Amino acid sequence: MNTTALRIAATLAFAGTITVNALANILPINGLNTGQVSDLYPSLFTPAGLTFSIWSVIYVLLAGFIVMSWLRQAEKIINRILPWFILTCLFNMSWIMAWHYLLPLLSVCIMLALLSVLIIVFRILHQSDSSDTKLKLWVVLPFTLYLAWICVATIANVAALLISLDWQGGSISPQLWTILMMTVAAGLALKVTLDYRVPFFSLVRDLGTVRYIFPLARQQSFPNYHYCHSINDVSGSGYLLHHAQANYHLALVFEI
Repeated sequence: MNTTALRIAATLAFAGTITVNALANILPINGLNTGQVSDLYPSLFTPAGLTFSIWSVIYVLLAGFIVMSWLRQAEKIINRILPWFILTCLFNMSWIMAWHYLLPLLSVCIMLALLSVLIIVFRILHQSDSSDTKLKLWVVLPFTLYLAWICVATIANVAALLISLDWQGGSISPQLWTILMMTVAAGLALKVTLDYRVPFFSLVRDLGTVRYIFPLARQQSFPNYHYCHSINDVSGSGYLLHHAQANYHLALVFEI
């Protein structure tokens, strides 16, 4: 496929993604908007309504990526990731359909496929040492935020699947399961941040986990709510890990 055809396909795929996501809440698809479907699977990872606003940021940045792809048609790094970007759009639309038609197992499979493709894109982007500010803003940043958010969303999607299967966590309490998952998420986020020098990855993870966990814990008055509230501080290697992330964010910002 030549580069012009690739850009047309990417533009149409992105337009389709925006349309499907909009119709999911305007119609809504299957009579339920995205948040209402989430409410069918209440857990500590059920997202608050405000959480979905991050999609607006991601989609605005991805729209900038589409514009950049047309302005920089000779840019090799963009040409390499465009086919993968089209795949992310197809998986995104497919996930919406599976989620709204109450197929949590299928939605998890699609989410994992989307996560895998975004990891590939992320690694391709970081094989380049380009210092071009516009590329960093409209190519690297959109996919960094996208990947970070899908990492959080994948955990939430798996939690929804387990709820749909009526899995109670065995002998482990929901709070402890949450801490275990948060520990893994925080550790991975810190590793990506340190290895690739992308502070926004951990920042999105922090935002996502706070928004996912605390609203429902507060609503349901968990007896150990104060214990849950410390998750964002103790996740990873503990309190010091959380502050190591924050200090590293600041160091990178000032270095820039």
